[in-house]
Amino acid sequence: MHLNRRSEKSQNGFSLVEAIIGMGVVGILITALYSALTTGFRTEQLDREDIRATQLLIEKMDQLRVISWEQLTDPSITPTTFEASFNPDETPALRQRIRIGEGAASTNGVAKGLTKYQSLVYNGTVDIADAPNDATYSSDMKQVTVTVQWKTLSGMIRTRSFTTFVARYGMQNYKY
Repeated sequence: MHLNRRSEKSQNGFSLVEAIIGMGVVGILITALYSALTTGFRTEQLDREDIRATQLLIEKMDQLRVISWEQLTDPSITPTTFEASFNPDETPALRQRIRIGEGAASTNGVAKGLTKYQSLVYNGTVDIADAPNDATYSSDMKQVTVTVQWKTLSGMIRTRSFTTFVARYGMQNYKY
C-alpha cells in the first residue's frame, strides 16, 4: 500500500515550473491580442481619414466641373485654398474659436475643452495651370490639381491629390 500512495502523490497537480510556463504562454497570448486590437483600431482610423480626404477631393472636383471656363480661369472666383474638418458638420474656424475661448481656464493643469474639440483639419489647395502639351489646343485646356493635406492626431502628415484636365469647350460649357 505504501507504494501506491507514492505514485498517487506525483499525479495530483502541476509543478511550479509547469505553472510558470503556462502563465508565460497566457501572457504572450494576451500581449499579442492587445497588439492586434490596437493595430486594427489604428488602421480603421487611418482608413476613415483617407475616405474623408477622398470625399473632399471629389467634392472640390465636382464644384470645379460645373463652373464656366471664365470662372475657372478667374483667380478671384475660384479659391486656391480651402479648409475642411473631419466631421462634415463642423466648421474649422468655429471649432478653433471655441477652443481658444475654453482654453483660458484650466483644471488640474489641462486646458479645458482641449480634447473635446481636438479633431482633424484638412487643408486643401487648388492648382490650375496650363496643360502640359504642345498641341494647338493647349491654350483651351487647363490642368487642375486638388491636393488635401492633414496631420493625424498621432502627428503623421498625410497627403492625397487628384489631377484632371478641363477643356474650354468641354462638358462644363453649357448654357442655362
